[in-house]
Amino acid sequence: MNTPAVHPDHEPRSEHERVIIDALRTVLDPEIPVNIFDLGLIYDIVIDKGHVLITMTLTSPGCPVAGAIVENVRAVVAAIPDTASSTVELVWEPTWTVQRMSEVARLELDYIGIDPTRPRGGGAASLTVGKTPGSRIGRRPGEPRQ
Repeated sequence: MNTPAVHPDHEPRSEHERVIIDALRTVLDPEIPVNIFDLGLIYDIVIDKGHVLITMTLTSPGCPVAGAIVENVRAVVAAIPDTASSTVELVWEPTWTVQRMSEVARLELDYIGIDPTRPRGGGAASLTVGKTPGSRIGRRPGEPRQ
């Protein structure tokens, strides 16, 4: 299992990456009103000649708004100056855990009454994840695209 290259406490490697991270912080998970970057859903940001590849996951493979979140990420990144194009890859390994969240995300969840360390019987509030058997998307960060 590869370790994600980006974490909410990650120091941007360039000004372009800093702008991308700021943009990603405007995308909220609709079921958990916290931005996807501080939730730790972003695993990698690769910038190559203006093309931006975002590798990310979700808190649950069964997320009913997965398509909307991925499209929002692609759109906010594509709107950034110096970004020629953007691609978002959704992966399920390594599995997302609450340890990936920033302190800011933990405080935001605590403020709205969600304890991310205590399961609540499923749903978004429990922040549980798993692996989707037979998923067509699910390469590990760093694995070659097929």
